[in-house]
Amino acid sequence: MILKSITLTNFQCYFGEVKFEFKEGLNLVIGDNGAGKSKLYDGFYWVLYDRVFDSMTREFQPTGHKDIRGNLVSDKAKSQCEPGGSVKTEIEIVVFNPQKGDEYTLTRSYTITKTESGIWREPSESAQSAFFKEKYLNSRPVSQADIESLRRRILPDDVKPYMWFQGEQVDSLIDFKKNDTLTRAINVLSDISEFDFYEELSRKAYETAEKEFQRESRRVSSNANRNDELVSKIERLRSEIERLETERILAANDLTKAREKKDDLLGKLEDAQRIKELSTKSADLKARLKETDERQNKMKAAINKSLFTRNWILKGAGFLVDTYAAKYDEYTRIRMRKESEQEAQKQAMDEILKSFRLPVDVPEPIFIQQMLEKERCLVCDRDAPNGTGAYLKIQELLDRSKAHKQKRKPESVTKNDFSNEFKSLYQNGLQLQGTINQADHEIKNTLSEILELEAKYKEIKAELDANEQDLMDVVNASQITSIESSFNVVTEFQSHHTAIIKYEKDLQRIEIRIEEKAGEVKKTEEELRSLATGKVPKFMEEKVQVLADFRDIAKSTRARVFNRLIEQLESEANKHFFNMTAENKSVRGRIKLEKQPNDNYMPKNLDRDGRPLSSINDSNIILIKLAVIMAIISAKRSSPAAELYPLISDAPTSKFGDNYAIGFCRAASEVYSQSIVISKDFYNKPDLQNRLFEEVGDKLGSVYVIEPSLSEEEQRGHRDELEIHITKLR
Repeated sequence: MILKSITLTNFQCYFGEVKFEFKEGLNLVIGDNGAGKSKLYDGFYWVLYDRVFDSMTREFQPTGHKDIRGNLVSDKAKSQCEPGGSVKTEIEIVVFNPQKGDEYTLTRSYTITKTESGIWREPSESAQSAFFKEKYLNSRPVSQADIESLRRRILPDDVKPYMWFQGEQVDSLIDFKKNDTLTRAINVLSDISEFDFYEELSRKAYETAEKEFQRESRRVSSNANRNDELVSKIERLRSEIERLETERILAANDLTKAREKKDDLLGKLEDAQRIKELSTKSADLKARLKETDERQNKMKAAINKSLFTRNWILKGAGFLVDTYAAKYDEYTRIRMRKESEQEAQKQAMDEILKSFRLPVDVPEPIFIQQMLEKERCLVCDRDAPNGTGAYLKIQELLDRSKAHKQKRKPESVTKNDFSNEFKSLYQNGLQLQGTINQADHEIKNTLSEILELEAKYKEIKAELDANEQDLMDVVNASQITSIESSFNVVTEFQSHHTAIIKYEKDLQRIEIRIEEKAGEVKKTEEELRSLATGKVPKFMEEKVQVLADFRDIAKSTRARVFNRLIEQLESEANKHFFNMTAENKSVRGRIKLEKQPNDNYMPKNLDRDGRPLSSINDSNIILIKLAVIMAIISAKRSSPAAELYPLISDAPTSKFGDNYAIGFCRAASEVYSQSIVISKDFYNKPDLQNRLFEEVGDKLGSVYVIEPSLSEEEQRGHRDELEIHITKLR
């Protein structure tokens, strides 16, 4: 079916009646964020399935859902509704069957009523109607019973996921983590299921013929009991083979999962190793930074101690030692001069005293006084009358004694004697002078070391910051969620590698046992045939053989057709992949559909040497999925999907750059008879729009731009004025 038009009336942000008309080829609806693109997609979905997308639950909800109901209706239409009135929202789509010329019109409506008190009454169901118009005839209504059939003709349920989808659904739509994703898609959009039917039919026919043959063999057997034993043995062996086949499938699934996980980790392994290296380097740099900071802080703290312990506080005081030495020299000279003068005086006095024959106080003064009183020398016993020379000599001795007693003691050269202290200061100064003179050098060296440590700290810090940025860049660009998880990648990789070896051995062991059991079945069947004494009718033998051949041919044919379809699918996927990435210069590799041990196929992105490309970005992953979806359609041109069903996609290129967006649109125009792509990528980009017009050419259908009508800032606070204006570019 081809979608001719969709008309939205008071549907969500679409106020009044808004109509989009579409043609065959690529149709594009362009709009900025909040312009109503997703609501348009909801319109297509609602008219057929009575569901719209709920952005809160991230699911499609029915009209009757409490959060949907009245929200279907335009807020502007509701704001203009008077109490007692009603507002009807309606969507009408017109579809056309180009093969027959038939046209169908489907309408879904929902009406809410405003009570006199201003309360909205919202019914739980919407209403749907349809009209059918044959070529050259008038239209007639379609019964409610036939509407469901019509809906499936417009878009069958099994085809819908591959034809109508939003960009965010692509990951779940083609989930390569699920082994049967690709096989299921091929089964849906090809006639491979017919071969499955023939394979199952041939197997059952063979089993029926074989049982019939066994019954006849028993009838003509020479040993019925042995015959029964062998038949039972064959049944047991076949049951065992079935059990082993189940076990083989489980082992193959385990092996496939382990290989997938290993492949996933292989893409992460290089990043994980890089992250580990950068993390180790960061740890080393942090340790060096801490050590440098501690040394720097210790040296700064030691400066205060060194002011006293290394006498740095005396820095610049060396000249004081010389000044003090000069003053101390002057002091010692004056002191020595005064001491010399004192000594000279003392020596002069001593010389005077030496001129006397008797020592001072000899005789003692009391005896001298007696001699003066007696006027007689008691020493020589001679008279010494008063006034005579002898008397005066005796008097002189007494005067000398008195003078000696009255003689002043030698005075200190200075008032206070600090000579020892001055000398100690001088000696200490001499000892400190070398230290003081060395302080400048030591302080300079210490400050130089601190500055070097500061420079080293800054250098290490800059290197650490750069390393941390590199680390974050690798983490952000990789598929690894955190730095911590990267340390488990290598261990996990080795774990899955070990598991793969185990599962491969298990699979090999099971397959050997299946072969052994199959060989036992064959030998048992030969023994069973040897028991026959009579002759089994030839037609029965031929029937069993023919049906066995038919069973084997059906199985091999199904496998051959499926493998050929896989090859064609791979070729088509790469054609679309190359087409979509043609103008992008990044590494893209090629798509390879690899068979897994469990007989399913998984797309791989390989380089030219056949090695998996690691750390491919999200855009390329989505492109691969879209290429596979397109390949499923284009590889089987006999399928009605490409001819009869339109592609409708909302924001499929949301993660793409300009080149990828153009590439997707170009590929879609070549694969689908009709596609309706709702996108933001071309909004306000006239140059990109012109590129699209040129590259898609005559396969381009209608192009619309949608924009909200809110022109003033105060209108943006609510939706009462919201409506969508559409502009048709082509």
